[in-house]
Parts: sequence; structure tokens; C-alpha cells
Amino acid sequence: MSFPNIPNITPTISITTAQTIPLLLSSIALEELALSHIINAKAEEIQFVLGTLPGGRTLVPPTVTISNLLDINKRVQGTLRDVIKKEMLLEFKFENVLDLLATVPPPPSTVTVTLNADPTTICAFGTGPNTSILTGQVLVNGSPPPAGTPVSFIVSALGTVAPNPALTDAFGNFTAIFTSTDGPGMAAVIATALGASSNTVTITINNCQTTITLVGPGSICSLGTGSNTGILTGQVLVNGSPPPPGTSVSFTINNPALGTIAPNPALTDLSGNFTATFTATNGPGLVTVTATAFGAAIILAINIMDCPP
Repeated sequence: MSFPNIPNITPTISITTAQTIPLLLSSIALEELALSHIINAKAEEIQFVLGTLPGGRTLVPPTVTISNLLDINKRVQGTLRDVIKKEMLLEFKFENVLDLLATVPPPPSTVTVTLNADPTTICAFGTGPNTSILTGQVLVNGSPPPAGTPVSFIVSALGTVAPNPALTDAFGNFTAIFTSTDGPGMAAVIATALGASSNTVTITINNCQTTITLVGPGSICSLGTGSNTGILTGQVLVNGSPPPPGTSVSFTINNPALGTIAPNPALTDLSGNFTATFTATNGPGLVTVTATAFGAAIILAINIMDCPP
């Protein structure tokens, strides 16, 4: 009599070791769940004999004898003994999975760094808005790294970045400021963190021409003899266009004893316009007010008079 022939079965299994581990852990969990159902069933069996099972279901006849209790105890004891044997096998299985887990190398980390600049066109040092705000984010496998992760910047030329390095927040975001120190030209900036580099942002640095206009009262009264305030208005333009809103316009007075200006500095709006108030504190006399922005300046003369009461 010959042995039976077994076909040549060569199944293809395309599951990696790392994929096998969660499957094994899931099988252990399902077996534990099944054992818990068995233990619960035996507990309800005891409740049934004792008449304490919810729903009022009891033995018929309801009299419980010592023989009944010994019989149910023996059956429950046998079942629990089998459950314990299965629990030991599951423990061995779990320990083997832990050993297998230790042999699987952790997945490689993927670090991404993004970088943006706003604005991307600025002016050369001292001739207009010469700063650009750098913002970006660092992610490790799609999640932020610990807050305070350093981000360093590489600048090709014509400017500096501060702070360098910048530090990430709880969401992986960071902020720094690029300041042009020369020009015209192009500056390339790259951010690096955790061994990864960002995209390159290019900032164009132009030679800009700043013009300032200033209008105010030709004359006002000295303190206590009439209206001693005058409105100063003006506009700042860089190459014919308004600079970013909030550009500072500073004022100086040739004879500070004769008056003050507030606010100082004043801030431009979206159109480059600014407003301030000159207040005479003494007189009579002639004062000159100088308004400056981005190194450009304009002078306005105000005559402070003794006005009749």
C-alpha cells in the first residue's frame, strides 16, 4: 500500500513581520474575550442554581440540595481548570509576540520642513521696507516634534535671519525675520531641522526710492493765547507705492522747548498716509519739524505766534 500523494501547494504570503504582530495580538484579544464569555456563563449557571439569576429563573422544583451545589461546583471547577490551561497557552503566545516585536526595527522617520516668506520683494538696507517674515512648520511622520525643536537658517547673501535658530511651538510652527543688509540682488533662504531641509524661498532685494510728503499749519498760537495745536498729515511712498501698513514715521523738532508731537512715531495706513498732532508749549518762535521714514526726510516750518486773547 502506497502513501497518498500530496499536491505541491506553494501559497504566496505577502504579510511582513511588522504586519503579522497586530494580527497575532488581535487573535489573543479575541481568545481572551471568548474565555470571558465562558467564565460569565458558568457564573450565571451558579446563580441559576442559587436562584439569584436576574429575571427570577430558578430550578424546578426550586429546592436546592447539597447534591445540586456539589454537582454544579464540580462542573464549574472543571471548566475553570480548562480556562486556566488556555490562559497559560495565551501567555506563552503573548510572550512570543513580544519577542517578535523586539526584532522588528522601528519605521524610519520622515521629517518635512516647509518655509514661506512674506513679502518676497523688499528694499535694500536703509531705503525702504527691508524685512520679510519667515514662517514654516516642522513635521515628523506627519506630527509635530517636541516644542522647542531648533530650526536653523542658511542665507545665500545680502541679509541675515533672526532668531537663528528659531524654535518650534507645540504645533511645529516657527517664525523668524529676514533683514536685508545690502542690495540689490536675490537672497535664497533655506530652513533646516532634524537633518531635513526645507524648500528654498527667494527674496528679491531692490534699490527703492522713498518719498515723504508732510502738510501742517503754517502758524499756530503759543500756549494760553489761542489754539495751540495743529494737525500734521503726510504720506510715505516707496517706488511710488505705499509701504506695508504700520510703517513708522518719526518726528524731530529743532527746538523741543517750543512744542511736542504725538504720536511719535506715527504709523502709516494701507495707503501710506499718517497723522500726528503738533502742540505748542511755548513761544513765540519758529520751529522746524522733520519727518523721517526709511532714511528719507522732509522738513516743515511752523510759526508760533503770540495771539490776542
